[in-house]
Amino acid sequence: MAKLYSQTSRWECVHKQLIPKDDTIAFLLDYSRSLSYLDCSVGTVEINLN
Repeated sequence: MAKLYSQTSRWECVHKQLIPKDDTIAFLLDYSRSLSYLDCSVGTVEINLN
């Protein structure tokens, strides 16, 4: 079986490809602030308050 290793290390690829944009971070923070959890007799319900 052929080796499928890349020439660059994994750490270099992570830094180049996985840097989130400011818009993505803002969206995730806003979404997490809008979540609410309610406890009821059946279980916990997750509600998005947007």
